Amino acid sequence: MRVFVRPWVHLSLFVTLASIVPASCGGDGGGDHSSDLHWFFTCGDPVCMGHQDHGVEPCTNERAGEPCSPEGARCDPGNSCDQDLLCATTDPTTGPGGCPI
Repeated sequence: MRVFVRPWVHLSLFVTLASIVPASCGGDGGGDHSSDLHWFFTCGDPVCMGHQDHGVEPCTNERAGEPCSPEGARCDPGNSCDQDLLCATTDPTTGPGGCPI
C-alpha cells in the first residue's frame, strides 16, 4: 500500500529536525562566526509589481548564498518583488512569521 504525504509535511519535518539537530559537528561553540554570514533574500512585496525605490542602497556584486559581512548589512538587488539581500546567519524568510502567503 502506498501512502501519499503532502509536500508541506516533508518541509515541516525537515524544519523540525533542523531545529533540534546541530548543523555541524565540532567547533568550540563560541568565537567569531563571521564565516556563518551569508546573503539571504528578504520577503519583499506580497505581490510583485515591479521594482520601487524603497530607500535601501543598490547591490553592487552581492549574490544570495555568498559569504558577507557585517551582519545586518542590506542592499537592494533591484528585482521586481522589492526583495532586499540581508547579511545574516539564517534565512529571515523561514523564521517565525516568515513571509506572508
